[in-house]
Amino acid sequence: MTIDEFRSLGGLWISSAAAGLQEYGGEFSVMDGKAALDFFSREMEECGPKRSFTDFYYFGLDEEARRMADSVLTEADREYLRTMKEAWSNPDELIFPLDSRLLSIAVRLNETEMLFSTFYFIKDREATAWWGNYAMQYVCFRRAHP
Repeated sequence: MTIDEFRSLGGLWISSAAAGLQEYGGEFSVMDGKAALDFFSREMEECGPKRSFTDFYYFGLDEEARRMADSVLTEADREYLRTMKEAWSNPDELIFPLDSRLLSIAVRLNETEMLFSTFYFIKDREATAWWGNYAMQYVCFRRAHP
C-alpha cells in the first residue's frame, strides 16, 4: 500500500522521528525483542488485520544490506519474504499489513538494528505510530481521530 492509501485509512504517517516529535510529542518505551513482539502482537489483535501495518523497506535494500539482514533471519523467514516479494509489484508500496510472521521478522530486524520498521495501528479513537528501535527504545506518536 502506498503512503497516500495508508493515510486515507486514517493512518498516522510520520516522515521522520524529528518531525513526529515536533508535531505530536512522543512517548518512549524500552522493549527488547520479546517485549516488543508481545506488545505489538496484542496491539495487532486489538486492531485487527485491516488496521495494523508496518513500513518495511527490506525489498529496497541493496544486495549487501539484504545479506546482512538475512543473517539474523531463519530460513523460514527468508522464504516468507521471497514469497512476499513475488507478490510485491509496486516499489511505491512501503506499507504492509501486519501478520504474525511479518511482525516477528520486523521486530527481529529492529532489535538487531539491521533494518528499522515502524508499526502503525489505527484504533477507533486514535492512530499510533511506533517508531523503532534505537537501543531498544521505541517512540510512540499518537493522533486522536476527530
